[in-house]
Amino acid sequence: MKKNIEKKILNIIEKICNLKKDSLTTSVKIEEIKKWDSLNNIRIFIEIEKLTKKKIRPKEIHKIKKIKDIILIFNR
Repeated sequence: MKKNIEKKILNIIEKICNLKKDSLTTSVKIEEIKKWDSLNNIRIFIEIEKLTKKKIRPKEIHKIKKIKDIILIFNR
């Protein structure tokens, strides 16, 4: 299940940020993704929340540095 969610989250980010499929890994830093701006940030989290049926807490957003941080938050 966790690998499946991980892959889906990566796909959501790739789609919203207009990246090539399978171009991301969990070790990529958010700041390295050029099209990750404030609007896409909101879109990404909305889509992940729909997928996982879990909400991200505002205090958790500040802890996110890499994609793996997002996956850890939504796999809790």
